[in-house]
Amino acid sequence: MVFFTQVLDEHGSGSQSLGVCKVPLSQLLESADMTLSRPFALRESGADTTLFLHLCLRVIHLLLASCSLLSV
Repeated sequence: MVFFTQVLDEHGSGSQSLGVCKVPLSQLLESADMTLSRPFALRESGADTTLFLHLCLRVIHLLLASCSLLSV
């Protein structure tokens, strides 16, 4: 699986794509505290364009017995 984000410039008339950033989720799973803070290559943009991201993967655990949204 891959974390995918498209960077948009929404100033002016309409949105314009500045590029695309893809990060394999395996990198997040293997990193300390499932956190990454570093520059990532911004594809579909100018040469050597990077985007600095701070990504945190967190797991929320819900008890099925106490979750009223899942009751049928």
